[in-house]
Amino acid sequence: MAVTSSALAFGELTDVVAFIIEIDKLKNIQRRTKVLTTQRQENTAEHSWHFAVAAMTLAPYADDGVDMTRVTQMALIHDMAG
Repeated sequence: MAVTSSALAFGELTDVVAFIIEIDKLKNIQRRTKVLTTQRQENTAEHSWHFAVAAMTLAPYADDGVDMTRVTQMALIHDMAG
């Protein structure tokens, strides 16, 4: 994901900053699901955040072998397509 634009010249962090800018676009993808108590549709960023927090909240009920760090990471990125 090399970015050659001079607007994004952050040295070795250029790819990291470009990725952060790219995932910000998830806020603009509307889902069919409504936000509770509203008529507003949630966006994909909200959905992923909510899923990750739910996973962390339910962690005490998971089997001992479940890697909750990995579960949380997967919850945060599960809707990213490339």
